[in-house]
Amino acid sequence: MPPIWAQLIGKILTRVNIHYRVCE
Repeated sequence: MPPIWAQLIGKILTRVNIHYRVCE
């Protein structure tokens, strides 16, 4: 399993990507 911090970073990046897509 990946480290917890890696999972958190992945979730944040996913949310940011979705946010930017919605804004565009």
